[in-house]
Amino acid sequence: MKPKQSRGIKGLPHHHNVVVGLLRRAFGPPRNDERRSLGFPIDVACAVIRREGKILIARRRAKDHLGGLWEFPGGKRLGAESLSDCLKREIWEELRIRIQPRRFLKRIDYIYLTGTSPSRDLSLLSVSLYFYDCELLEGIPWPHGCDEIRWIRPFELTRYAFPPADEAILKQLRFRP
Repeated sequence: MKPKQSRGIKGLPHHHNVVVGLLRRAFGPPRNDERRSLGFPIDVACAVIRREGKILIARRRAKDHLGGLWEFPGGKRLGAESLSDCLKREIWEELRIRIQPRRFLKRIDYIYLTGTSPSRDLSLLSVSLYFYDCELLEGIPWPHGCDEIRWIRPFELTRYAFPPADEAILKQLRFRP
């Protein structure tokens, strides 16, 4: 099942969505850096990779946004790249394995407050996370683009600190593995 495509961006006034529609028709979808500068969500594809009843999770690099937290591997979509192609590319870059997205699980829209202090450099980071069940086709994962990886059982997800945006998918995976 593919994610539901909306005609506009949820939460934007109608006239902003008209402008977005015209830009998309003229120039194609905006790149993620353009989306962020315009205040639109960044599309992120996330892989739920399973093996022998376990799920692969990765710890974000300490220097990165949300560093040290665990996540489902994946990353930002580039340009007009499909979510499936994005996931394959990102998983190869991060873990050096080949995967095949099999089933769309969930879309989560979330806004993070980023920056160092209330007095300076604060901004909003809006993301749309697309989670897919993925089949491991080839290779043995190793943490090329993250600090650490682990294979864990779904009930163990509560033992790891994940970003707040992942709460709904964590609940779904714990109760409907």
